[in-house]
Amino acid sequence: MQRISVDFEMHCEASRVYLVVGSGPVGATTVVPMSQAQPGEWNVTVQLFPGIYRYRYYIGNESTLTYYPPADIDGREMRLGMDALRQVDQQTVLADEVRHDCDATI
Repeated sequence: MQRISVDFEMHCEASRVYLVVGSGPVGATTVVPMSQAQPGEWNVTVQLFPGIYRYRYYIGNESTLTYYPPADIDGREMRLGMDALRQVDQQTVLADEVRHDCDATI
């Protein structure tokens, strides 16, 4: 089974942003630091096997890290509690992008 590149973007004023992604309700969870492409624009590409994944963001400054709820700006978001859900499908998606905007400044 081949992994699929999924791009995550967060537009937010912060000194650091993390993506937390996991598979299934009790699957393994990974914390991935996002890179700042330019002020207020964060991104990361993760390689995921086909399946359904839960994800969320944490944004922070030098001393505080805060949960920020995903708000999918392209309307494809599904939710499960505090997490958003994303289906990664090898048949229909070769490269995917998940973009989020936040109105918080940390």
